[in-house]
Amino acid sequence: MKNWLFLAVFPLLALGCGAAEEAVVATDLVEHAEAVGSQGVLQDANAVEAPAVTTEAPRQVAPPEEVTSAEEVAPREVHNPVVLATAGPVSAEILERVKNWGELQLAIPVPVVESLDVKGESFDEVAEAAAKRLAPEDLGVVVLLHSEKPLPNHGVYRPDLRVVVVNVNLMEEGADAETFGRRMERQVIRGIGTLMGLELSPNPQSAMAMYSSMDELDQIGRNLDPPWLLRLQNRAIELGIPVDPDNPYNMIRE
Repeated sequence: MKNWLFLAVFPLLALGCGAAEEAVVATDLVEHAEAVGSQGVLQDANAVEAPAVTTEAPRQVAPPEEVTSAEEVAPREVHNPVVLATAGPVSAEILERVKNWGELQLAIPVPVVESLDVKGESFDEVAEAAAKRLAPEDLGVVVLLHSEKPLPNHGVYRPDLRVVVVNVNLMEEGADAETFGRRMERQVIRGIGTLMGLELSPNPQSAMAMYSSMDELDQIGRNLDPPWLLRLQNRAIELGIPVDPDNPYNMIRE
């Protein structure tokens, strides 16, 4: 089981928890070249000497590659999108809120499926119950767990099962309604991104940024930074998942 402890440790690792929790072994950092703008060198046209006259025929320059739209890209595979499920007494209001937030911010479908009938005594119990519902073509499920007993971490990611579990109990601990809702929005975006193959973002304003405490969670963004959003939407197209053409956050346009 992969505990969501420090996201810098395992790029697709979980939602994070306090620094005093279970230690994990650090892995190599992932370079994010897309997040750094290239520094092009512009040459002053007036400072360039005119070339000598020559009788040699000019070389033909190949036209630049055309930018294709989402409709022109054939999916490499066909999968069902990541879905949301609840386990335990999670309110309909918070479920609707995070579903709407995910669909708005990511421009992809975020379906809701039937709740899990489990006690939620451990993350493994919930993850294994959720995995039994998944078909081979399903990308995975983000489970919002309100457990009957306290669980120590913010959540867990089980790549072998294609399941992310969010610990709702800790998200609402000491929070007013709006703070709780915002924490859940972050965690759902992180869960979907993780299941779709996103790693950590170096942008602290991204929902995929590293955090190691609840205070840090409350400071990071609730959506994806543009390079990571584009990655997710390109991945969606590869998997045959529709990207809403009318969504203002659609990064792939004609």
